[in-house]
Amino acid sequence: MKMDANSTALQPMNVISNRNFEVKILATDRPVLLMCVSGGRVYAEQVRVLKQLSDPYRRMVDICCLEEDFINGFREMYGIKGTPVFLLFHGGKETGRMLGMADKERLEAFLARNLPLTSTHPS
Repeated sequence: MKMDANSTALQPMNVISNRNFEVKILATDRPVLLMCVSGGRVYAEQVRVLKQLSDPYRRMVDICCLEEDFINGFREMYGIKGTPVFLLFHGGKETGRMLGMADKERLEAFLARNLPLTSTHPS
């Protein structure tokens, strides 16, 4: 992943690459919120939003972002035309997609609409 020294603190818990995509996204039973956006200012802003969700939602969903080198291939595989885009996967399938910049409230509403009913309220 191409990052400067300051961006390491901005990384979400899991970085998804072509090497771990199948195991971390497709083969897990847990819901996964995956952010697709190239590095830079937009990346940093959106990671800050994801970090706000990471603690309250940790029992319900894994929060990840794509490795910079995997973004183009991933966009081609999933027909993504613009970024940022947030995708929700569950049981190996895409179950939701949200295009555009997101704040905490917008992502929470997206999760509430798309997570399984048993896991829609953070603890």
